[in-house]
Amino acid sequence: MKLDSGIVKDVCLNEQWAVPWSYSDARKVGDKTWERKIRVGLRPGLGGTKEKVNEVADQMIEEIRHMAKAGRRQRKLLRREGDSTRKRKESITESFSVTASTITKVFNGRRIADDEVPLHHHQFWSRVLDEGIESEDGCAEMFEALSMESRFSHTGFDLVLNPAGGQNFANNSTSSAGNSACICSLIAALSVHPDTLEVSANQPIELHNLQAQHLIQSGRPQAQTPFFDVGLTGKDQVVSVSDTGLSMTHCYFKNSNAGDTGNVFNGVSFRNCTCIEFSCRNTTGAY
Repeated sequence: MKLDSGIVKDVCLNEQWAVPWSYSDARKVGDKTWERKIRVGLRPGLGGTKEKVNEVADQMIEEIRHMAKAGRRQRKLLRREGDSTRKRKESITESFSVTASTITKVFNGRRIADDEVPLHHHQFWSRVLDEGIESEDGCAEMFEALSMESRFSHTGFDLVLNPAGGQNFANNSTSSAGNSACICSLIAALSVHPDTLEVSANQPIELHNLQAQHLIQSGRPQAQTPFFDVGLTGKDQVVSVSDTGLSMTHCYFKNSNAGDTGNVFNGVSFRNCTCIEFSCRNTTGAY
């Protein structure tokens, strides 16, 4: 299965994953203006460089939009003519296993009668495609707003639905990434493409520092701080760290006192608020 195991629950059934319509709408769900990304891994042999990945990604999106148009035409014919016997062209509906006409008529080796209620997952994905990229507007605004980024080692790419440098909020339209059906139908389309190895999605990064202090001190997530309770806070204590190197310009170690690093390389300097001494030892050819 190409789809990540949690992608339906975490994205399709999670209203907060869809791109907010506006800043005021985002505040209702905790100001979640983070970039929504659909992550696509490519099959072996593709990619290798940023340029090749971008070329493959552009071609995939073009082919997906072409398949969506074919599905849109087929849906119009079915609504007008009923269960047509004419040959169905390649579309996302026909390529996706749970919505394909050749699959949904048979379940566990038994033919499904026409008057039987379709399976729940077939209903869900059929509705998603009908209201998503196989709809009349084809989720045009979603495709116009998204951007592509080659992933680390150039073995896949991210589709950023609301790039921070572009349209970070969705237009108040069913054709934008504010419509979860657009997002989920795109995920389904990516999964049926032969160049796709796997499809997943990101989640917002959240800090859990408050819970971390409880776990470190008590081993439990509950609000228990036995160290703090007896006055052990670490305040005004100097910690010694041994490592192979340290960047004094790193955001965690650079001095905030007007750029004054003090003489940390020739002794101790308490003018530096983070690193007060940098001691180099060249005993084995390394510092």
